Amino acid sequence: MPTMSLPQTYKREVFKELGHPLTVEDAPLKPPATKELLIKVEACGVCYSDMYSQYNGLGGGFPIAPGHEIIGKVAAVGSDVRDWNVGDRIGAGWHGGHDGTCKACKRLVPDVRQYCGQWRDKGRWIKTVAVQGLGGLGHLAIQYAKHMGYRVVAISRGTDKEVAARELGADDFIDSNRGDAGEQLAAVGGAALAITTASTGEAITPLLKGLGILGKLLILSFPSNLALNPTDLLKYGLSVQFWPSGHPGDAEEAIRFAENNNIKSVIEKFPLSQAQQAFDSILSGKVRFRAVITMD
Repeated sequence: MPTMSLPQTYKREVFKELGHPLTVEDAPLKPPATKELLIKVEACGVCYSDMYSQYNGLGGGFPIAPGHEIIGKVAAVGSDVRDWNVGDRIGAGWHGGHDGTCKACKRLVPDVRQYCGQWRDKGRWIKTVAVQGLGGLGHLAIQYAKHMGYRVVAISRGTDKEVAARELGADDFIDSNRGDAGEQLAAVGGAALAITTASTGEAITPLLKGLGILGKLLILSFPSNLALNPTDLLKYGLSVQFWPSGHPGDAEEAIRFAENNNIKSVIEKFPLSQAQQAFDSILSGKVRFRAVITMD
């Protein structure tokens, strides 16, 4: 099995108990199985959803090492791996596992790609996109939407966010501290698509007021207390969609689009020894715009 020079242990950040802060510990390093890769992680983004690991929201128990936005290099490959080599640059996102036999697995790439393509075709009628939340996801959503040719309305709390939003490409800015975000969105012409990264239902549901006929609310977060009135949806034919993650092929397409259009991910770096500080910066909303943990 081709490998880099590997240590006996590695460092990881873990939640050891329910609600406890992150701590850094040494763990034994296991070689990859026959169809696995071992990745030497160089950096990992911190996501608000990592809070669910802290409180066992996903049922994984403890100890648990959060993190699903990694970049690194292949350190070792299993004996049956053919497409990867030691030293290859690699990125990986959310992956909870797969069995290879269920209906979802058997759909494979073409069906998923076709679905995504159908959504892009339907999106041709969209003129205005609203983006709620100016964090790790939101600041990228503004750039993507702008470079796709849409008018972009950014929604965030506080006038201090307006300069950054416009620098990223937003055409209009709504300060949700000044009143109902949906009513303000309607006042500037409304949107066919509203993308939200907000963590509470109270912040999200007002956006429905700012959607046009057949508008869509796309939720990219884990909101609490989300209550929707069917009458509001039925009246204008509105739809609400959650989107957990795309296929790796979609990620590659997104990266190519970012490279071709000079889309930048704005980050703040924290060493592994300050993993809890990075986590706190996400929860407080003070980070600009994505906290990234780097290896010491």
